[in-house]
Amino acid sequence: MSLLDIVGAAAPRVVSTSIGDVPVTGISVRGLAILMRRFDVIRTALTGGEVPDFSIETLVELGPDVVDAIIAAGTGSPGDAAAEQVAGTLVIEDQVALIEAIVSATFPKGPKSFLERITAMAGQAHHLLPSSPLPAVSSAA
Repeated sequence: MSLLDIVGAAAPRVVSTSIGDVPVTGISVRGLAILMRRFDVIRTALTGGEVPDFSIETLVELGPDVVDAIIAAGTGSPGDAAAEQVAGTLVIEDQVALIEAIVSATFPKGPKSFLERITAMAGQAHHLLPSSPLPAVSSAA
């Protein structure tokens, strides 16, 4: 069985909202990179090891643009302005339901577990790097 077989067979989670059923795929590395480039608050939270609780207060603090972008990314359209605009028109109950499903789909073992694993991997990679700076590469041909 290949990755293509698995992906083809995997059904996204579906969240029932006031506008209909919305498939939730979770956020990929590409989606996370887009979010981190656009929003300092996401980059700071993830690189600082802080796990947001995604409460109503947290969503308000993040701001509507961040929430809209997370919903777009978690429903398969990272960085898509049209998807973000639709996400911004949803009622807050739908937005919270989608965020909950997106977090669950993106981090099946929880965001804290993910951050712990990434931090451990970064520490291991740090030990593999040379202790002295790499030699400069000449651009002269």
